[in-house]
Amino acid sequence: MLEKYFNDKFFEPIFTEKHFGNFKRISNDSEIGFQLPLVGIKKDNIKLSIDGNVIEIEIDENSNEWYGFQRRSFTFTGEVDLDRLNAKLEDGVLTVIAPKIDKKKKFIQIQ
Repeated sequence: MLEKYFNDKFFEPIFTEKHFGNFKRISNDSEIGFQLPLVGIKKDNIKLSIDGNVIEIEIDENSNEWYGFQRRSFTFTGEVDLDRLNAKLEDGVLTVIAPKIDKKKKFIQIQ
């Protein structure tokens, strides 16, 4: 009996899978990152911040369709150069890439 009240659109999440969906991990020999679908979200409504190895994405969307705020964090494991982080929003997909730091064994000359 109560189901009819809880099937109302009022109880649907503000950001559905359509807006803050599953991410795709990107990793190869030289870089690591992720792609996150953000369909319908404007670039001006997305903020990226870095704290240590944690990338935080904030979305503050206020449009005719959606109103709300959401935050999601990703932790980069391993050695990455976050000073050279690159982020772009294209065709509703946010791509965040950071180059890996080359951790080759170094030899030190004895003087």
